[in-house]
Amino acid sequence: MERSGGLKNWLEVYKHDYRYSISAEIIQAYHQTIKHVFVSSPGVQSMGGKGYEEFESVIQRYLANQIRTEPFIQEAGSKLRLMILENQQGRLLHGGSVKQIPC
Repeated sequence: MERSGGLKNWLEVYKHDYRYSISAEIIQAYHQTIKHVFVSSPGVQSMGGKGYEEFESVIQRYLANQIRTEPFIQEAGSKLRLMILENQQGRLLHGGSVKQIPC
């Protein structure tokens, strides 16, 4: 079987060469495991550091009724915007990887 010539040929080669590389047991194990898998999208927690702690502090103050809704929204939004900017700056300075920059 020829091994060049685009995606269609690659798929045919793959189906021929690896037709039985996955067993029923492997599929069953996959189904058992996938029930417990969670893929987190990047969010505030993944930014980490002091910024997240400050953001979490605003949330805790709001939940404890220490600040009203409007000030909470303004303060949380402000901290979130700052965290996003710092995260973007960190990516630029570190060649695209997500790393913290000491403040």
